[in-house]
Amino acid sequence: GSAGRTLSLGYTHSFDAGWDLGVGVTHVGDRAPGFLGGTSLPDYTRVDLRAGYNTEISGRPVRGEGFVTNLFDEEFLVDRLAPTKDLAVPLTVGVSVTMRF
Repeated sequence: GSAGRTLSLGYTHSFDAGWDLGVGVTHVGDRAPGFLGGTSLPDYTRVDLRAGYNTEISGRPVRGEGFVTNLFDEEFLVDRLAPTKDLAVPLTVGVSVTMRF
């Protein structure tokens, strides 16, 4: 079933020096059993963070970004009926660099 309550909030703050910071919070309420029955799924809250920097290299725009997905390593089942029993994305930390040509 689907959640009776779902809330997503995000905020990004940009600084003059090319930096920006962002946070996202998603809450999904309890989910009732689907039409095939079963047990309900409990609620969960996931927090994501991001920090980025915009600059130029040889006149080309470059963006570096670091991110943390599922900051508190919340464990939850996304969909009980999925063939793989989709589990939440575990705590993930990454970086990316993008250059436009």
